[in-house]
Amino acid sequence: MDQDEFLDGRIAMLKTQVKHQKSANDKAKANLILHDVILGHKDIGVVNLELLAKVRKVLEKRMEEATDTINNNLILS
Repeated sequence: MDQDEFLDGRIAMLKTQVKHQKSANDKAKANLILHDVILGHKDIGVVNLELLAKVRKVLEKRMEEATDTINNNLILS
């Protein structure tokens, strides 16, 4: 393996790590916003669209996980 192939592999791996970290950061931001809205510290109307999109993604993922859990419990029962 030459140096270019090695570096290309490392770059690809680092890009994947950055993608996963951005996803984790988006989830954390969305959770903080949800927490603030639920507790009444922040009005949902003042949250910018970018953050609302992140909240939507997190909520959709949670709904999907809840549906899977319910379906799995019904199958096991």
